[in-house]
Amino acid sequence: MRFLALEKQHRMHDGYRRVIALEGRNLLLFQHDGQIHIIDNECPHAGANLEKGSIQGGELRCPWHGIAFDIESGYAANCGLQLVKYKAAFEQQSVGIVIE
Repeated sequence: MRFLALEKQHRMHDGYRRVIALEGRNLLLFQHDGQIHIIDNECPHAGANLEKGSIQGGELRCPWHGIAFDIESGYAANCGLQLVKYKAAFEQQSVGIVIE
């Protein structure tokens, strides 16, 4: 397994969003309510870029069709879809992901 750094921890803050192309993945790194989240930057319904979605009440809403995904679980209760989520890892003052 190897750690892939995405951002320095000191740059993270609520409202932070950054799209990152990494080894064939299009990721969205963001912080909401003090928690760091990493997801595929693609709605599983129609492929919309989620970095343009709005966040309210703990939900990330797709900018195309308004599907609301729970930020913590990744699930959209009204349609059964789920975001691809990655666990944030921390190493040497950076936030990133661990790839097997």
